Amino acid sequence: MKIIHPEIKLNDWLKNPYIGFTVVHPEDKEDVQKAIIKSVRVEKKLCHEYRVKHNDDYKWHALNAMPLK
Repeated sequence: MKIIHPEIKLNDWLKNPYIGFTVVHPEDKEDVQKAIIKSVRVEKKLCHEYRVKHNDDYKWHALNAMPLK
C-alpha cells in the first residue's frame, strides 16, 4: 500500500493511524470506528461503506478487510 489518500502521506499514517479519520465524513466517522472495533473484537471480516473527503466533495468508499491478531 503506497497511497492512503491524496492528503495523507503513508509515513504520517504509520505514525498515527487515527489521521485517516480526518478525511472521513463527519456523519460516517462514528459508524466506521464502531465497525472497525467490532470486526477486531469478533475477528470477522469487515465490510463497510462510508464517505471520504476528495477535494471539496465526498466520495463513497467500500472497506473490506480482515483483522489480524
